Amino acid sequence: MIGADATIGRLFSQIEKAQWIHLACHGSYAEKKGPDSVYSGLLDLTPDAENPNGALFAEMISKLSLQAELAFISACY
Repeated sequence: MIGADATIGRLFSQIEKAQWIHLACHGSYAEKKGPDSVYSGLLDLTPDAENPNGALFAEMISKLSLQAELAFISACY
């Protein structure tokens, strides 16, 4: 997925059944969601109706049931 196709909704519709996952995009720092959270970063994807800011938090990915053999996430800040 590139550009306008790289939305959270489109990613989530395909990521759980993917064998390999490679996300390379811009990233940002965000405050932790709570005192017990270890996640403080987010990936900047293309905004859509369901996610108007396009912010994909690492915590959102960790809650998925992934089948991938390999997942590689890189982001520049």
